[in-house]
Amino acid sequence: AGLAMAAIGSARADDAAWSTAPGSGVYNIGSNWVGGAVPDGTATFGTTTTSSVIFSQDTALGGWVFAPGAPDYDFSLGTAQSVEFKGAGIEANGAAVTVTVGSRSGLYFSNASSADDAVLINATPQSSIVFSNDSTAATAQISNNGGVLHFIASSTAGAATITSQARTIFDDDATGGNATIHNGGDLEFYQNSTAGNAVITNSFAGNLLFQRFSTAGRATITNQGHLRVIDDADLGTATVTSYNSLTFEGAA
Repeated sequence: AGLAMAAIGSARADDAAWSTAPGSGVYNIGSNWVGGAVPDGTATFGTTTTSSVIFSQDTALGGWVFAPGAPDYDFSLGTAQSVEFKGAGIEANGAAVTVTVGSRSGLYFSNASSADDAVLINATPQSSIVFSNDSTAATAQISNNGGVLHFIASSTAGAATITSQARTIFDDDATGGNATIHNGGDLEFYQNSTAGNAVITNSFAGNLLFQRFSTAGRATITNQGHLRVIDDADLGTATVTSYNSLTFEGAA
């Protein structure tokens, strides 16, 4: 029975629609999809009796498209799992889409994929959400409660709203875009990354760092915690209001 279930779970189709009446909420079981196979292209979600979905194995696909009028969907990554969007990413079309990332699990957006207006939650200290290769957080609501939120390789935070109590990193030409960032943890910019036009509030417990040729760009920054500019980094033409520690070190 276990081997049979594994075989069902591993079947793949380019595109497929989530069943209107799936036998369970497990994403990786083929019988829960119209046609009997898990898609690796575009997954479509509409009216269904089961809109709380869990993953049972690593998953890679092009994107999710939610039909107009679809119910709210909640997706959960358990322990040590990964979900990667390699195409369009998420297209919510008005549906409320929430993705919660569990311990040692990762949610990845690559190849110019988009998070649209989904709610993304890093739930544990060992979870991660990563944007890379020109991908965008678009207008997502991101809560980084304990893990790592990473923007890398020309990705952008778009116009997302980010609330972080843990570690958020911009690296390798990534940009804060027009995001609104509330930082209560460690917010770090490295290697030619920029805060762009972001509005950043660094709370009393927050640490905001620019290092290794990064720049604050044209951001608006309110610093109530610790703001450090190190090495060859700079504050660009940002507007900075600082109520606490602001230091320039090295060639900053």
